[in-house]
Amino acid sequence: MSFANCSSPSEEVLTVCRDLGIENWSVEKLITFKDLLITAAGVGQNASPPSSASPSISSSFMATPQRSPFSTTSSLPESPLDTMRELRELQQRVEIVEKRQSEPSTRKKHKPTRVRARNEDSEGDGNQAQPQGKTVHVGKLMRRELGGGEVHTCGYLIVRISHCSPLGRNSPVPQKKMREQLESMFGYDTDDEHCPMPSKTGPHLPPPPNPDDLRVEPNFKKPKSDPENLEILMTAAELVYKREQANPKCAVAEQYRKDWIHPDTLLDLGKAAWENLKDVWKDQERARDDGGAAKKKKESIGRRVQRRNTARALSMCWGRRLTFEQRMTQLEGALERLAEEHDLDQDDVKRAFAIDDWIGEDWSGDSDGEKSQKWRDMMFRAKKITNDEHLDPFLKVNERRRPEWMDKTYWETINKMADDFMKAPRPTRGKGKGKAGPSSMIKRVDCGRTIDLMPEDPPYRFMVDAEWQETEAASWKDWEVREGYPEGVPERVCLMLVGGDSGGM
Repeated sequence: MSFANCSSPSEEVLTVCRDLGIENWSVEKLITFKDLLITAAGVGQNASPPSSASPSISSSFMATPQRSPFSTTSSLPESPLDTMRELRELQQRVEIVEKRQSEPSTRKKHKPTRVRARNEDSEGDGNQAQPQGKTVHVGKLMRRELGGGEVHTCGYLIVRISHCSPLGRNSPVPQKKMREQLESMFGYDTDDEHCPMPSKTGPHLPPPPNPDDLRVEPNFKKPKSDPENLEILMTAAELVYKREQANPKCAVAEQYRKDWIHPDTLLDLGKAAWENLKDVWKDQERARDDGGAAKKKKESIGRRVQRRNTARALSMCWGRRLTFEQRMTQLEGALERLAEEHDLDQDDVKRAFAIDDWIGEDWSGDSDGEKSQKWRDMMFRAKKITNDEHLDPFLKVNERRRPEWMDKTYWETINKMADDFMKAPRPTRGKGKGKAGPSSMIKRVDCGRTIDLMPEDPPYRFMVDAEWQETEAASWKDWEVREGYPEGVPERVCLMLVGGDSGGM
């Protein structure tokens, strides 16, 4: 029911509401609109209370709120035209907000990431009383909680001096000084590759040549919250603190030193350095037990990743293996033929299935990017290459690798469609008669191996492997699937791609 039928507003109020087109609004909607109008009114420095000569509103729900002249809310505009204009603008904003709330929310696309279980054996600091002060755990402070000068200070403490600092990029910072102080107290020499990282459980270092030098032994078998280890950290923090306070070239502004350069902050930095030193000790213990095999494996993995990234970058430019653009072109050509066979729109079909993250990868070598004997043996045992190809160190074969989440039948179907498209003769574009023969392409084999390439665009449920969805999907954060079928592609065509059924899903 409109407010005009359930109350007794004045004629002036009715006239204003009629001009605004809100004379048929309900009481509840008008009350909400009035409150929103009052809230949205600008703040006036010299606002005065409403004049008693202004039109009064007889109904209770339109009564002017009682406000102090010293409150932060300004009076309404005096001009009726200004009032009407602001009311219309406010009404438009209300409609925009209501429309936005009714629409489904959208969020930025991002690929799923594997959910890693929390390490139950991690060492904590539960027994340590946390230092007092606002700079505890300075590495966890949010940028919005810091001022302009504090942002530079935080970067100086946690990372390194900015390149625009007058002291230069490689100037020593407290974090580095804490690590160097701990190494000095342990007697560990980073320049000597034969110098071990000492520990109470071994190995041990000889006493220092100078008896006055401070020398301690950490216990890396225990957490850093252990009383002995904590005492070492506090001693190092106090020594660095005294030197920093007396340092005339300290990069931290003087007004920030009191809050940022003190033992509590340096203790947090020392804890981070402690973990790095502990990793050095762990690595040397593993090297002693396995003869350095773990270290060599770790270095090999690092080199492998770099070679793989380099190989992929080169192959995208001028490499001999099938590039991503060529492969996408093959798939799009096969999808165009599929659309013609089923009388579908080609753009709809390509838009539905020609997705970057849904086509897998072609590998021209092993994980190191090399055509190793082990890689060729694997393909020969799978009966994918001949004996002559097996013995060829320059083998030109690409190994197809399916995304682990993709249905096997769907994977085989789209690859067969792409191969058939490349083998089929196509009309020539130049002079002459006849048709061109099939395009020459590098041999591609599928040994059943997969990659953990997660899609940024969620796939449709019918193309997802049912077993993987049941057993592995939960281990990937933000994993999503789309129900139904792509727009413009009927269900029968989609099911045909997975062998006539939905893969049991």
